[in-house]
Amino acid sequence: VRLPHPGYSSGTGIAVSDNNVYVSSSGVFAGNNVTFWHNGVGVNLADPTITYPTAMSITLSGNDIYTAGSAYINGFEKFVPIYWKNQDKANKIETYSYNRGEGRGITVSGNDVYITGTTADIASGLGSSPPCYWKNGVPTFLYLSSLSSIKGIAKSIYISGNDIHVVGEVYQIGSGSPLGWAVYWKNGVATELAPPTQVSEANSITVVGDDVYIAGGVAGADRLLKATYWKNRVPVTLDTKYSVANSITVYDNDIYVAGNRGVDTALYWKNSSPVILGRGRANAIVVRK
Repeated sequence: VRLPHPGYSSGTGIAVSDNNVYVSSSGVFAGNNVTFWHNGVGVNLADPTITYPTAMSITLSGNDIYTAGSAYINGFEKFVPIYWKNQDKANKIETYSYNRGEGRGITVSGNDVYITGTTADIASGLGSSPPCYWKNGVPTFLYLSSLSSIKGIAKSIYISGNDIHVVGEVYQIGSGSPLGWAVYWKNGVATELAPPTQVSEANSITVVGDDVYIAGGVAGADRLLKATYWKNRVPVTLDTKYSVANSITVYDNDIYVAGNRGVDTALYWKNSSPVILGRGRANAIVVRK
């Protein structure tokens, strides 16, 4: 299904309710044009107080549509996390001073809105930008048990009862590299999914009962990422070629993982068996009966 857009964009998240399909739009380089598509029709959440919004995820709660991402405010003063509820004006999340922030994933539990991302933690000193999540605009910063990193990003969040599950990456202090290693936090307690010496990433999380599923990638001996998912922190390699797992869901005991092989082959794996979708990248997946 082709999704019309006046500029360059990609579908970043998906949510389905009855016969309605919602897809968030990255909207890169496209100004305030399309924020999400509803059944293939672009919806513009234009707001004169923001510039170049990118929507990275979308979720439904009852009859409400929540879309999260980032945008510039006050011209190009700084880049901050934002979210929309339905088609209201963007809710901007405060960041420290002129420090930037980035919003990635969103979920809603009751009346609480949770958004993952990264921003400065002034308590860690200037130059810090650790993974974090915001609950109703208030940040919780995520670290390792030993403070070996002050930079990273939280990408996905899942609320299960009173437990808050988050995944993302952290980067070595002083490395200057955007390559890090995958970490899972449960209620703020970190579990490193791969060692700091091995490049890896964690992009998506879902919880079914007592089982925690995480999608991402782990570099092999050739230093190229291989699509991987973890069930209860045990890794399962999905592909032998360069690939990434971007999203994961479980339905009727079957595990579905969406991602890409190489840079231009979209696919999903059902119980580790690949299903090629075509040219492109698959960023999100929903399974419905």
